[in-house]
Amino acid sequence: LITYQENRFGVSNIRSIGSLVPFSSSSVRVYLDDHEMVSGAYGSSFALFGNIELEFVDHIEVYYNTPSFEYSVESTSLLIKLHTKVPQRDKGGKVALSNGSHGYNQQSAFYSDTLNDISYFAYASNLNNKRDKPLISDSEISRDNTRKHFLGTIADKHNHLLIDTQYVDQKPLSNLSVDGTSTNSLIEQNNLQISYINTYLDNIKIKASYQRAYNNINFRDNAILSGYPIYYPVYDFQSEYNDSVLSSEIDYGYKDSLNNFYIGANARMKMVDVIRLKHNGRTILSDYDYDRQNRFSFFAQDELSITDNSIISAGVKYSNVDNNGGKDDTDFAMYRIGHVFNKNNFTSKIFYYHTPNLIEPYLYSSWFNFDNKKLKPEVSDMIYTQLEYEEGKNYASI
Repeated sequence: LITYQENRFGVSNIRSIGSLVPFSSSSVRVYLDDHEMVSGAYGSSFALFGNIELEFVDHIEVYYNTPSFEYSVESTSLLIKLHTKVPQRDKGGKVALSNGSHGYNQQSAFYSDTLNDISYFAYASNLNNKRDKPLISDSEISRDNTRKHFLGTIADKHNHLLIDTQYVDQKPLSNLSVDGTSTNSLIEQNNLQISYINTYLDNIKIKASYQRAYNNINFRDNAILSGYPIYYPVYDFQSEYNDSVLSSEIDYGYKDSLNNFYIGANARMKMVDVIRLKHNGRTILSDYDYDRQNRFSFFAQDELSITDNSIISAGVKYSNVDNNGGKDDTDFAMYRIGHVFNKNNFTSKIFYYHTPNLIEPYLYSSWFNFDNKKLKPEVSDMIYTQLEYEEGKNYASI
């Protein structure tokens, strides 16, 4: 069972691993249409999209683990696909103004239409998300946030271009405060992503994307703690950096009466440019010599129909990861195999997943990895089974 969570930083973080780590859910992948939304520092855009407004969304798909290596450039434990509105169902425009309790307010607008064979969609929103303030040690702690968001898509039969830009100003709840009552706390993100997909050639899909973000974290706690050791408790933390991601992918698919075969290759370069990094008054910028990660991957998968009711699915993906700054390079394979049986109203599924998962790139810094040890991938081996029965309006699943 997976449940939505926000950690003490006020950040969406399903796989929280500790109070000093603001984000550890890089294996939770977010897609807008068929474009993966990425982050150079955090490894996944779930930190940005986990609590996003949904006025631009037509429908949502959620998959556990890796449903297809086509949608798994990197290791995946949860895949969330947000499908934007399209003129076939939402042609025209809409302007919305809303107000709520605690001073919440939002202004949004979208317009969707077609011109000849080209469809387009534009959306803009200004959200002032005022929220209930919990009381900790007789102090009200804010988790308010503001978000300015623009999203645009333009597509025809063989091309799809997406532009998404967001500015988020977040009051991060308790942040690093020992007693949960920080005196000053702010997380600021300014993100831009441009993605493009081309399917002009038969059975071939080409993808390319560029993402860039500015991140600023400021935290201050009661200065009475300043006499403690240099690393903990944390009473002053300042971090300012830019991160960016360049991605490219080419896939080939073939389908006949027996096989649904897919093969592909992708390359991704993540870069982190640290502008300022201070911890308890100590500048540690010189300790941060890691600023680039290159990943090259190849995959193949097939769905083989044994009978009209029985399908075997198998796939393997090999990745090579190259780090600079003296960090160890690594290579690994992830794979999955499964069987699906369907007859009349009954369906059974069983899958085995082997998934190595690298930590988030920002955790490679010496501030989190004090003794500069080799940071090995987390490896997950899982067997997933599901039985379903449906008849009329009755449905049962185990």
